[in-house]
Amino acid sequence: MAKSAYLSNEWLMAAYSTADNLLVAKLMHDEGVPLAPELTFFVDYHSYKFSLFWVALGELFFYEKVSEGNNGSTDGEYLITCKELSEIYKIKELLKGTKDYLMFWEECTNLVDFLDVSAELFELSIKGEFTDNGLLLKFVGDPYYSEFFTLLQGIFEFKQYLILFLNTWKDKINTISNLGGNKYDSNSQRSSHSA
Repeated sequence: MAKSAYLSNEWLMAAYSTADNLLVAKLMHDEGVPLAPELTFFVDYHSYKFSLFWVALGELFFYEKVSEGNNGSTDGEYLITCKELSEIYKIKELLKGTKDYLMFWEECTNLVDFLDVSAELFELSIKGEFTDNGLLLKFVGDPYYSEFFTLLQGIFEFKQYLILFLNTWKDKINTISNLGGNKYDSNSQRSSHSA
């Protein structure tokens, strides 16, 4: 006699969300930013609100929602800031009026191309854009059936390139300072001038 099982769509989506949360938690752990142990990844009702992605995003950046999207849920725009992004703006200010300013800012705007990430199976994507106040993270699409793990992978990739980019420009600026130009100091509000 053949046996069969019926699994409802609700159950399957809750299981999918649970697996996505587990992958988010594993990625955070592997990247050295473990989530609080009291958090649970198990989801008994599918909803984007139960995704650990939002907790993970809060561990990586300070963020605030600045505009609603079409769905009025997670889609919309979030302004994110972190130490590395603050350093971008310090370097931008330091380079104002120099020949390197336009090249630096153009490379910054190209850097956000790494934030152009889409969930492979579903209709949610993120894009980034530098503003005067930080990095604008735009969520586009329907967050209900989404794969947040893929989006988080894209954010980590962006952050790795951001750190590499900053280190390259700090080295370049400090090399220039040895020749008598401005010196970069990440701890000061304004960078110093070498004598």
